[in-house]
Amino acid sequence: MEPQFQVGPAAEHAKVAPRISIKALVATVLFAISLPAFFQQTLGTGGSDIPTHFGIARDTQIYPYATYSILSAFVGGLFWAGANSLTVGWIAIVLLSACVALKGMLSFDVLSNGNERSILPACIAIALAFVMPIVNWWNYKSVYLGQIAPTIWHNSTTILVMPVVILLFSASSRWLGAPSTRNAVVTSVLCALSAIIKPSYAIALLPVLVPWYCYKVFTTGMSALRLAGHLVILIGPVISVLLLQWVLIASYTAITIAPFGVWALYSPNPLASLMLSVAFPVAVSLLYRERWHGNVAFALAWAVFAAALMEFIVLAEDGVRFNHANFLWGAGMALYLVFLTCADVLFRQAMSVRFLLALTLFLMHLASGLYFFWRIVSGQGYM
Repeated sequence: MEPQFQVGPAAEHAKVAPRISIKALVATVLFAISLPAFFQQTLGTGGSDIPTHFGIARDTQIYPYATYSILSAFVGGLFWAGANSLTVGWIAIVLLSACVALKGMLSFDVLSNGNERSILPACIAIALAFVMPIVNWWNYKSVYLGQIAPTIWHNSTTILVMPVVILLFSASSRWLGAPSTRNAVVTSVLCALSAIIKPSYAIALLPVLVPWYCYKVFTTGMSALRLAGHLVILIGPVISVLLLQWVLIASYTAITIAPFGVWALYSPNPLASLMLSVAFPVAVSLLYRERWHGNVAFALAWAVFAAALMEFIVLAEDGVRFNHANFLWGAGMALYLVFLTCADVLFRQAMSVRFLLALTLFLMHLASGLYFFWRIVSGQGYM
C-alpha cells in the first residue's frame, strides 16, 4: 500500500521549512551579488546617481528639489548624528543591497505561491533581478539609455522603493479581487509609503486603480457610500503626500507637455526601444493568452505599465531638468511587475515549442542584463 499524502501540521511544516530556507538563500545570493555593484558606484569609480542621492541631505542648497523623498531626511539624520561620507557610503551599499535581496524574496513569494517546486522559483527570482532590455543594434553598449529598464542599479530611490512597489501591486490585486475596507487600508498605506520614497509608481497606479475599482464595485452592487469611503481611504493619504512633495519642489521644476520629446533624446527609434524592452512579456502574453482570463494581477501589471509609459511619452520637466527623464522611473518599475507576472505563468507550463520561444526571449533579456551588470561592476557605469 502506497503512503498517503500528509495534510497535518507535520506535513505543513515539512513544506514550509525548506521554502523558508530557499527564500533565505535567494536573499543571501542577491545581497552578496549586489555588494560589488553598489560599492563600485558609491565608493569606486562612480558613474551613478547614488553618490548624489546620498549627498543631497548635506547639500540641500545645491539639490533642493531632492527633498521630496524620505531618503533625504534619512541621510540628513546620518550626517546630523556625526557620520562622515565614508560611513554614509557603506550604509548606502548595505541598505541598497538589502533592498535588492528583499525584492528577490518578494518575487520568490509570488513565483512559489501554489507551486510545489521551490528551486525553480528561486532561480527565476534571482534571474529577474538582472533582466534588462535586449541589447539594441544602434549602440550595443547602451543597454539602459533609450530603453525601459525593469532593473535599476544606479538610482537609489528606485532601488529603495521597489520592495514596497511589489507589496503595493500585490495589495492592489487583492483589493480588486476582494473589495473590502481592510484591503483598502492596506493598499492605501503601501501607496502612501511608496510615494514617500519615490512617487513614480503611485502616480501611474492611481489612474488605473481608481476607475477600475469603481467599475468593479458598481457591478457587484456595493453602495455608493461605501465606495466613497473606500476611495477616501485610498486616495486621501497618497494625495496628501503628493501635494506636499509638489509644494517642496514646485519652485524648482514644472511639468510640460512634450510628446516623445525626452525619449527622442536617448533613442533614435522609440518603437524599437520599446519592443526590445518588452519582448519577453509580449511573447508570453500572446503565446499563452488563454492563461490571462480572469487574471487580475496580469491585467493590472500591463494596465499600470501602459499608464506609466504614456506619462513618460507625453510629460516632461521643463527647463534644465528636461533631459533627466524622471517620468521614466514609473515605467521601469511597472515593467518589472509585468516581467514578474509573465514569468510566473510561463514557468508553470509544460515544455513545448511556444515555451521554448518565450524562454529564448527571457534568456536574451537575462544575458543583456548580465552584460549590463558586468559593465557596472567593472566601473564602466550604466551609460
